[in-house]
Amino acid sequence: MESLGQFSDDNFKRKHNKIFVHNQATFVRNILFDFYAILNYILCLILKKGHFANKQVEQINFERLVFVVQNFFSALASVVHLFLTLYMYVVIARAVMSWFNPNPYNNMVRFIYQVTDPVLDRVRRWIPPISGLDLSPVIVIFAILFIDRFLVSVLRNLAR
Repeated sequence: MESLGQFSDDNFKRKHNKIFVHNQATFVRNILFDFYAILNYILCLILKKGHFANKQVEQINFERLVFVVQNFFSALASVVHLFLTLYMYVVIARAVMSWFNPNPYNNMVRFIYQVTDPVLDRVRRWIPPISGLDLSPVIVIFAILFIDRFLVSVLRNLAR
């Protein structure tokens, strides 16, 4: 036989879960509406219309639109920064692996070679190894740092 306390806890959990799902659905609906509004606004700018295609979109709060666009650029800047940082670490791992004789059949070694070879080979075509010293990882790392500082700062400034 269930106790009264356990029964009331189950009711509380069910009620709380319904409220959470309702709030989550409302949040998703608002995000989708904002995304639709952004696309509609961009379409109107491209087509040079003076009015929106949908009457509901006319009532959009442009501060909310700016908020969504700013958050998009901020998130994009974070993702680009993370991707470039991870790729830089993979290039560093490739450079360190060149000092040793790693097993070429190891999955991790093969992955690192497959990810870095296209970029390093292009740099090696421009700057061949000097006296057996391959400078391509250093040049790629400097390029990654430059792109990271430039592109991420531009995206973050767009988010302001």
